[in-house]
Order: sequence, then structure tokens, then C-alpha cells
Amino acid sequence: MQRALAWMQVLSAVGVLIGIVLVILQLQQNENLLRLQLATELRINRDADRNVIRGETYSETLAKLSGDPQKLTDAELHQFQAHAVSIYEELHLRRMLFDEGVFEGDWREWLTEERCLLFDNATGRAWLAWALSDSADEILLEIQRRLDECGEGFVESVRKAQ
Repeated sequence: MQRALAWMQVLSAVGVLIGIVLVILQLQQNENLLRLQLATELRINRDADRNVIRGETYSETLAKLSGDPQKLTDAELHQFQAHAVSIYEELHLRRMLFDEGVFEGDWREWLTEERCLLFDNATGRAWLAWALSDSADEILLEIQRRLDECGEGFVESVRKAQ
């Protein structure tokens, strides 16, 4: 009888340990789901903000940026300014979330294509120089530093092929 009680106690202890392990695994799974949900909400909100900022004719502004920036109107320059600030703010938020351990991906790797499209031209470089004249912000310096990594864009490659 004593032996049976001892085995029951051992099995109960093992059951409790298994229960604790399962609770810990559930908490980790919930944390991962929360991170995914946060990332999804962030992306949805930033995309909605950018769509409002860009307006319906933003593709024309982008074409002028890479083609003939002298033809940009004041309204288009304000669109560009708002978009550039939006990208900066997103990178700032991603860096903060990365530093806090919410995101695992390095913030420096985000928005590579958009960064090149927006800033790897005369207007974008002028905006960066203007923005950096106020402060030597790490994010702005990183954007500027990584412009050397930008290759030929889609429009340029099509024009060259024609």
C-alpha cells in the first residue's frame, strides 16, 4: 500500500510538472501570436496612413522624382515630405519595437525597396540633407548610408532595355 501511495505521489508530481510545462508553452504561443497581431496592425495602420498621404496621383509624383524633379509642384513636394516623414516614423517605431524585443527582425532591413525608390534621387537626397541639418539622427544616417546599396530601379532598367 505504501508503495502504491509513493507511486501516486510521483505520478502526481510528474503530472503537475507536465501541466506547468504546458502552461509555459501556451504563454509562449500567446506571446508569439501577440507579436504577429501587433506587426499586422502596425502594417495595416501604416499602409492606410501612407495611402492618405500619397493621394490618388502619387505615381506621377514618383515618376517626376526619378525623371524630372524640377517639375515637382509645391503640392507634390509636400506629398513627398509627408511620405518621407512617414517612412522615418515607421523605422523609428520598428527600431523601438526591435529594441524592446517585440520584433525579431532588424529595423535596418525594413523598407529597403521603398527607401531606395524614395530617397535614391536628387529630391530624396536633398530631403535627407535637410532633415540631417537639424540632428544626426541614427535612422536618417542609416537611410543615407544604405543608399549606396540601392541598385537600378524598375523604371531605369526598362528605359535602358528599350
